[in-house]
Formats: sequence, C-alpha cells, structure tokens
Amino acid sequence: MAAAQVASPIPDDMAGLDEEEDEVRGTLVFKPPVEVLPKTKRTEEMQKRKIEELRKKKEKLENDRKEKEKAEAQRRQREQQAKKQKALIEQQRKEQERKKREEEEQRKKMEGGLDQILDALTKNVSAPDITVCGIDLSSTDAKGSVRLRLLANALLDNTSCQSIDLNRKGLCDEDGVSLAGMLEKNQALQKLECEGNNLGVLAAEAIGEALKKNDSIRSLNLESNNLTASGNDQKGIIRLAEALHENHSGLVVHGLVLRLQ
Repeated sequence: MAAAQVASPIPDDMAGLDEEEDEVRGTLVFKPPVEVLPKTKRTEEMQKRKIEELRKKKEKLENDRKEKEKAEAQRRQREQQAKKQKALIEQQRKEQERKKREEEEQRKKMEGGLDQILDALTKNVSAPDITVCGIDLSSTDAKGSVRLRLLANALLDNTSCQSIDLNRKGLCDEDGVSLAGMLEKNQALQKLECEGNNLGVLAAEAIGEALKKNDSIRSLNLESNNLTASGNDQKGIIRLAEALHENHSGLVVHGLVLRLQ
C-alpha cells in the first residue's frame, strides 16, 4: 500500500515564525499540535498562502530590525555630535576666558605709551595717525600677543584713528586673526601698515574674509610677510584677491603676489 503524501513542509528559515507558544498547565508543558495535511490541491494552495504570509512576516521583521538598528546608529551619532559640539563650545569658552585674563593682567602691568594709546582709542580722542614705535607687541608663542589683542579690541568701535603703523612688530598668524576681527567691525580706519611681520596663511585668509565686510580701509600693507608659507600654500592670498574683487572702496593691498600654477 502506497504511503500517503503530505503537503509541502514550511521552509526551515521560516519554521520558527510558524511556531505557537507552549501551553503550560501547572507543572506540565504541552507542545502545540502539529498539523499534518494530506497532499491535495486544496492543501497545497493553503500551504503556499501560509508560506507567502510567513515570507512577508519574515521580511517585515527583517525590515523592522534594520530600521531599529538604523535609528539606534543615528541616535548614537547625534549623541557623539552633541558631545563634540559641547566640548568645542567649552574649549572656546575656556580660550576666551584665558585671553580675557591675559588682557586684564597685561592692562594692569602697562605703563606709558600703549596704555595712553588704548585709553585715547577707547574714548575716541586719539590722533588720526598712530604709530607704536618703541612699544613691544611681539608674542613669545603662537597664541598671539596680548598687547596686540588689546589694541585690536580698542579699535573695534573707534572712529578717531584713520591710520595705524604696525610695521616690524613681530606679529604672528594669531595676531593677524585679531586684526581681521577688528577690520570686520571698524569703519573708520583707512590705512593699516603690517610690513615685515610673520603673518602667514591663516592671517591672510582671515583678513581676506574681513575685507569683504569693510568699506573704509583704503590701503593695507602686507609686504615682507609669509602669506603663502614660502610659496607652498596660496589659500590666503586667494582670499585676499577675492576681497579685492568684491570690495568696491578702492582698496589697495601691498605685498599681494598670486602665483598661477
């Protein structure tokens, strides 16, 4: 006698999706009954529909898992970005506090020339043309000169000074960034002399961006600086060239030489 044929079994990778929960009665655990259907056209159709439903169920579970993993990854990424942003803000805050302490300490130590210049600039009663001959503005490290920052801060809202000579004062890149911040806001200064310093690419980039916002400056002397890192980096003077193109006040920048490759 021939053995009865049964309907096509559930694929192994979907078998777990078709399992019912065990029934617990007291201390006894009953497994759900296993339904074995004879292989007929009707049972084959039923089994196909069941397999298709299980396939869709599996696909949904897989998609849900991927979406959950994606959401978790995005959450972790947001947390990391928030931590980095918080650390950056804290670092900037500490740096501002450090600069402020240095400026306050330096102001207490100052006597004579520079203190008088700062006072006159702050009160808008300075001479129109200022030179800082005999006043040391140089810095001992790459963080910039505290005295130069004090001078730049005094010039921010000043309207009495039209020209200032900072030639050969040992100014570094960070000092150039301080001067750029001043140029962004000051609308009275017409001439700035910075010949023979150590201003580099960073200073040139910052000053270039500042000049796009300044309508008063007419002459800027950057001769004998290191604006291109000995010819290896043109970014700074490209920013300056862009500023000249955008600035319509008749600005002249001395010491700007752009080497085309």
